[in-house]
Amino acid sequence: MLKPRGEENFFSAYDPEAPPIGIGERLTLHMPAHATASPLGDFREWETISA
Repeated sequence: MLKPRGEENFFSAYDPEAPPIGIGERLTLHMPAHATASPLGDFREWETISA
């Protein structure tokens, strides 16, 4: 039913106050370098996503 034209990976947003989504985020919270490895902010490219 779906006819994808392609696929692409996008950066996302990171909010430390939000609850973790999925097992990947839950595991990342327990890594020692977590606090410095994940920059705060919204890094989504809305023009590319809309296209």
